[in-house]
Amino acid sequence: MIARHGCYFQSSRQTVYNWAERFRQRQGLDLHARLADAPRHGRPPSTLGIIDPLIAEVIDTDPRNLRYHSTVWTAPLLRVYLKQVHGIAGSRKSVSSAIARLRIRWKRPRHQLSLRPETWRQSKGGSNAGSRAASVPCF
Repeated sequence: MIARHGCYFQSSRQTVYNWAERFRQRQGLDLHARLADAPRHGRPPSTLGIIDPLIAEVIDTDPRNLRYHSTVWTAPLLRVYLKQVHGIAGSRKSVSSAIARLRIRWKRPRHQLSLRPETWRQSKGGSNAGSRAASVPCF
């Protein structure tokens, strides 16, 4: 068991041998360079905190002003914007999380295609008084 920052974690014997071998191979370097980790492959660095100000800066503008074929910003469109303009390849989840952190909310427009005017019965020859009585909710 090895202690690191007050926490203990278990490493295999082979891992410890690998660390010792890497330390031994770096004999000509100073102590800090000998103890430094090797370059690692794996998960890329997070965009946490990097994309938040970029999204906040552009969210109030119309995407059409930036030559996008959309009237509203969406997470996929923000990903395209971040890649094209800033060279940042953030995931959809990263962009969605940034939107949530910034407390940005938007709703899709409500389509009102079939709403009738209040006086539609009068235009059809009926009385409007009956429709008002029927439309009053009962509690």
